Amino acid sequence: MVRAGLVYLNPGEIGAPPLAGLWGAQGAFFAWSVLTMVGLLLCPFLWQGARPWLSRGALALYTLWALIVTVVTAATARTLTQPFTTLQEHGNTQHLYVFAYGQQIPIESAVTGTGLPLAIVALALAFVGVALSLVTTLFGGAPVSTAPITASLPQQNTDGQSGRAVVPGATVVTLGIVLWTWGFFLLPWATRDCDKTPLLFTTCYGIPVSSALQIGLFSLGATLDSYIGYYAIGTLLLVGAIFIVGAVWRRAINRTLCIWTAAWVVVAFACALVAAQGAALGVDHPALYNLGGGVWRGDSGVLVVFIALLVVIVGLVPLTAVALRRNRLIAASDPDA
Repeated sequence: MVRAGLVYLNPGEIGAPPLAGLWGAQGAFFAWSVLTMVGLLLCPFLWQGARPWLSRGALALYTLWALIVTVVTAATARTLTQPFTTLQEHGNTQHLYVFAYGQQIPIESAVTGTGLPLAIVALALAFVGVALSLVTTLFGGAPVSTAPITASLPQQNTDGQSGRAVVPGATVVTLGIVLWTWGFFLLPWATRDCDKTPLLFTTCYGIPVSSALQIGLFSLGATLDSYIGYYAIGTLLLVGAIFIVGAVWRRAINRTLCIWTAAWVVVAFACALVAAQGAALGVDHPALYNLGGGVWRGDSGVLVVFIALLVVIVGLVPLTAVALRRNRLIAASDPDA
C-alpha cells in the first residue's frame, strides 16, 4: 500500500490497525491474512439460485466483511499517510512494528503506493455489488430452481436396495483432498538432520509449507508480496477444499462445482509448484533464508501433495460426466430450457 524508503508496507505487515490493538502484531497479521480471503470465499454463495436463504445469508456476511475491511483499510491508510516530517520536527518520531520483517522500523517519510488506491476502488466495487444484490433480492423475480441430482443418478447402495444416489468420483475426490490436507499442512516440505524415511508425521525439524511458500514467492521477485504464503494462501485453499467436499456429499453435482473444483486444483497445483521451489531453495541455500546449519533435504510433504492433486483430478472426471448428464436430462425434461 505504502512505500517507506525501500520497505513496502501493507496492513498485515504493520499489524493492520486497529487489529494490532486487539491481538498484538502477530495476531493482527493472522487476522488480516484470513480477512483478505473471506470476501473471495463468500462469493460462490452469492450465486446460489436454488437456496435463497443461503445467498441472502452470504450477502449479509459479505456486507459485514466489506465494512470491517473498510474500517481496517482506513485506519491503516491514516497511519501510513500521516505527515512523518512534521512529527519529526516536533520530536515525535514514528515507529511502526512490521511483523513481516521482525523489527522496529522508524518511518521518516512514506509515499503512497498503487495498493492503496486499488484497495479503495475494490471496496467501492464491493459496495456497488452489495447494492445491486440488495435491489435484485428485494425487487427481482423468483429464483431459478434446479433439478435434484438424485433424478439423474442410479438409485442404489451397497446392499442393492433403493437408497440415496451414488455419486461416482465422490469418494476419490474426498480421498484426494484429505491426502492434500495431510501433505500440505501436517508434513514438512524439507527437513534438517532427519534420517526417518518416509516421514509420516512432523517429528523432525523442517520447513512447513508456509515457509516454503514464502521462500518460493520471494524468489519470484517483488511483484507479489511473499507473506501471503504465511496464512492467506493456506486459508483460501483449505476453505475452498471444505466447500468442495461439502458440495460433493450433498449431491450438489453441477457444472459450477466442477469448474470450482478444477479452478481449485489449478491454484493448489500452482502453489505446490511454488512451495516445492521454495523448499528446494531452502535445501540448497539454508543460510540465505536463516534456516540454520545441518544437512537439509526435501521431504514427504511435496510428494504427498502432488499425488493427492492427481487423485482429485481422477475423481473429477466422473463428477464432470455426472454434471453433463444432469444438464442433458434437465434440458430434455424442460422444452423451454
